[in-house]
Amino acid sequence: MPWFDRFRVAEAVTRLNSAFLIHVVVHLLLEVSSLPGRRALQRGCNFFRAADELT
Repeated sequence: MPWFDRFRVAEAVTRLNSAFLIHVVVHLLLEVSSLPGRRALQRGCNFFRAADELT
């Protein structure tokens, strides 16, 4: 496997790990937050998801 493929794999794994951590943090925040806060966080998550699909 060429070096740039390995770099791509490492980058994908790093991205997955950070996305998972953000996901966990958001879920914890959702459990302690009220309904309006939950809606705002959902909107924020949708924004980040859309931004991730663009890159």
